This record gives sequence, structure tokens and C-alpha cells, in this order.
Amino acid sequence: MHCLLAMFLVALEAAGVPQAAGPLGIWSANGARLELKAEEGKIVGRLAGEGGPCVVPAGTELFKGSLLDDSLSASVRLCLVAPQCGSSPATALAVLLVTRTLTGGVHSSAPCAADVHAFVLRRPGVTIPMAAPAPNDRLSRTASPVRPRVPPGESGKNAALATNISASGRLPEPGGGPTPVGQIAGHPVGDAPQGPGYDPRDARQGGAPSASADKLLAAGAALLQQGRFERARKRFQDALQKEPQRAEAYNGIGVTWYARGDLDEALAWYKRSLEADPRFGDAFYNMACVYALQKHTALAFRYLRMAALNHYSEREQMERDPDLAGLRGDPQWAEIVEQMGTAAKPPSAQP
Repeated sequence: MHCLLAMFLVALEAAGVPQAAGPLGIWSANGARLELKAEEGKIVGRLAGEGGPCVVPAGTELFKGSLLDDSLSASVRLCLVAPQCGSSPATALAVLLVTRTLTGGVHSSAPCAADVHAFVLRRPGVTIPMAAPAPNDRLSRTASPVRPRVPPGESGKNAALATNISASGRLPEPGGGPTPVGQIAGHPVGDAPQGPGYDPRDARQGGAPSASADKLLAAGAALLQQGRFERARKRFQDALQKEPQRAEAYNGIGVTWYARGDLDEALAWYKRSLEADPRFGDAFYNMACVYALQKHTALAFRYLRMAALNHYSEREQMERDPDLAGLRGDPQWAEIVEQMGTAAKPPSAQP
């Protein structure tokens, strides 16, 4: 664990992120101060001082989890998740993304916390201004993959593979050749139907959504379906200039990079989407797809579970998504599908 944690901090430093952005140190959740330390291969959080909803002595363990890449899977004392749970010693499952916050989904069957689906820890006294990045700002320091160019006027299989997103946004039919990296298999852009009562915008600060931002988001989604990724990205960037807290816009920009085969850049934008809204299930789902494509199976399942915990309920979409094909034989797959609930459509018969 110590080696893994060191590697994680080095990776943060290489990406231009100060080591203070790592998971260790003092955090706050629902008014409680929590100190996270590495102990015997785990990240352990203990109450740093009296106060908050947890009526326990300072030093009591309230959080314990394992770090994998940039996510923490942990058990969390219910008083941290839902203050109304009081002194209950029970815990909830949380899977948190490590960004400038510790943000993610949480699940508990306890009645006092049954309606809580998101869990966020913040560094005390640190404000996180959300400003829309410049249109040419790359969040990732990783260069775009070098993709072969098709000479003008060239026809045949290679040219077809370079431009095979139709105006409807559909993929080529089975048997029409291999699907190159960059094709979108119905990936959500933030405006897809979600579970009952789900509103990805209600965690934002800054008031009601503006009609102009909504129009730009709709225009960007339409351009994505047409395969016009650069134009779509510009619409999402324009929406962020109107409302820097729009998780859908950051997520949409991530999809445009995914569509160009730049998976590292896509991940960076999905993570920024979750900084804007820690309950945005679509971004968790899209991250799971990227990690599945990169063969990081453990991470893919973590983020797929986070999507389910955050009301992502498109079971049929998940069952037919080719990005996730390598996960379906794992026992965790059936567990996550079940976790999405019976409200969604039954899974398809596709393998």
C-alpha cells in the first residue's frame, strides 16, 4: 500500500497537481473533521476533533478503505453520511474519486441513510472555484494518440473506418468490419433519462440553469450524434462560459475526446464533471467504459458500481455497450446490474 500510495502521489505531481491534493490529511464531511492516514495497507480516517454529527471520542475510526489509482473504496460510519443516523455504529459502502474533493457514491440499507446516494469530503477552509477552462485548455498532460490519416480522396476500407459514424450516430452494423477506437455506442451526454427524481443539476451552485446553456448543451449533443466532434466540443465549452458548474458540459467534452480516441483526455474531463456534480452518474459510467477499454478491470468495476449508486439505470445500454464486453463474465457484473434496480428495462439477450 505504501508503494501504491507513493506511486499515486508521484503521478499527481507529474500531472502538475500538488501532493496536498492526495487523499491523506484533514477533511470535513457534514461538519465532522476527519484525518486520513495510511495504516497497515489501508486509508483510515479518524475523528480529528470533537464536533459534528458523530458523537464519539476524537480518534475514533470512522472511515476505512483501499486506494486504487485515483479511487477509494471504503466503509464509512453512517453519522458521516447522514447526520440523522446519530450514534449508530453501522457503516455504508462508499466509492470515492480523488480529485480536489473526495467525491462519489454511497449506499446503505439503513432507513436513516436510505435516501443518501452521494458522499463528499472537502478540505476545511479550502474553496474550490469552478471556472470554465479556456477552449484550448487540455486538462491531461498526455499527448493525443497518433491516429493514421486517410489521404484526401482515398476510398476503401480504411477511409470508411475513419468516417463511419452516420448522421444518426449509429455504429456500423455487425459484420461491417472492426469498430475503431472513437466510435460512440450510445454513450450518454448528460441529458439521457435517469432514475426517478434524478436531477444532475441540483448539486450545482449558482442558481437555476439558464436557457442559453441548455440550448448549447442540446446543440452539442446533436452534433455528437452527427459525428461532428470539434463543433460539439465548442458548444459544450460555450455552455461552460455561461454556467461553469454544468456537469453535463464537462462530460460532453469528455465524450468528444473519447470519440477521437484520446482516452486520457476524456478521463480528465469526466473527472472535472464530477467535481462540478459529485452525483452525476453518466460521468461515472463513462469513466468505467474508458477503464474497461484500457483493461483496468478493477477500476472499471469500481466506477460502474459508482454509476449504479448514483442512479445510472440504463441497464439495456450497459448490456449492449461494446466498451464493457470484457466485464460481462465477471460475477461483479450481475451484482451491479441487480443494483440498478428493477425499474430499468430487463437486460438484452446479447452476450
